[in-house]
Amino acid sequence: MIDHFILDEAEITLPSFLMDLKSGHSLKKVYKTNKYADIKLTPVPDYHLLSLKDYDFMNLQVSGGFIVGFDSDTPAVF
Repeated sequence: MIDHFILDEAEITLPSFLMDLKSGHSLKKVYKTNKYADIKLTPVPDYHLLSLKDYDFMNLQVSGGFIVGFDSDTPAVF
């Protein structure tokens, strides 16, 4: 059973969930938004925190989400 859904842009919905959790307010079943996060405010991942020697191989996928209106069943390979 899933207690809560944190949907859409985590930069927007997750802080609302965490504030409710911290303050003791009753938690909603669904946290969602129709807003889009400003990519200029999203920090660059701290890749230096990865300990590459602890892994035989590693796949990383970083995404800021899809462009509004973008629709594709096949991911592009670069």
